[in-house]
Amino acid sequence: MFGVLCAWGGGRAMAEMDASEKDVSVRKLGVAWNMAEDRKMENIGGMYQPEGLDKYIKRYFDQLSAKVDRLIEQSNRLEKKVDELISRRGQTLVS
Repeated sequence: MFGVLCAWGGGRAMAEMDASEKDVSVRKLGVAWNMAEDRKMENIGGMYQPEGLDKYIKRYFDQLSAKVDRLIEQSNRLEKKVDELISRRGQTLVS
């Protein structure tokens, strides 16, 4: 039991170290910000600051949703082509 707790605690500590190593200091507008590199800056009341987390997450999910929509569209086109090939093959076998 003690070994399991030590292994779990050690893994947790390593995960925390890994997360802290991934923090990125992004330099924008002459200031180093601790934020995601693709996060935009906003001018709010004459002060530049990173865009709100709600805007950042919405933009991220909008991009992800657009990619999923393109993949669904591509999958539908491929499925249609496969169906056409299968129907052609069936017609040549009957002829």
